[in-house]
Amino acid sequence: MSWYGEYRKIIQISLLYLLNVCWLTNLLFFSFLSASLLPIVQPFGCFFGGFFQKYIGRRHGLTLMNISTIISWLILYKASTVEMLYLTSILMGISIGFTEAPLVMYVCEIATPNLRGILVSYACCNYVFGNALIYILASFMTWRTLCLYSASICIATIFLLFFVSILTLIATYGNQHSPQPHAS
Repeated sequence: MSWYGEYRKIIQISLLYLLNVCWLTNLLFFSFLSASLLPIVQPFGCFFGGFFQKYIGRRHGLTLMNISTIISWLILYKASTVEMLYLTSILMGISIGFTEAPLVMYVCEIATPNLRGILVSYACCNYVFGNALIYILASFMTWRTLCLYSASICIATIFLLFFVSILTLIATYGNQHSPQPHAS
């Protein structure tokens, strides 16, 4: 799941709240810079994610990146300066980049062949659903509360990652339905 859309929305709302700048040009510059940092550093997360997943594995890599995402949401929750917003954009961009490829590969490893396509396509659906949910919740909550809500989603993801594994699927479905590793 990618939190890029909702993170970008929350960052823009928080900039409007924190900066209180009279000049529109300064506000637009800071808003543009903070929203652009995330896609700029995301390829670096993809690049380093390939190295890390080779050594620590996909599940542990996803858990590690969810922890860094939680940290970035909490920094954003406590943000009082523009530099803290830049830091959260950088941390979130690296986390999103790191989790893109391992997420799809991990889903393919743990799912039975008849469910793989459906589960992988849920990533796009969850992205759209997450954006819509943040826009709806933004009308009822403050942006700081939305940061805590988003961090709680990451905590739930870590919790679920501990319970889903290849061993669970083998115990449930037997060896004939478990995915086999491919030689590369």
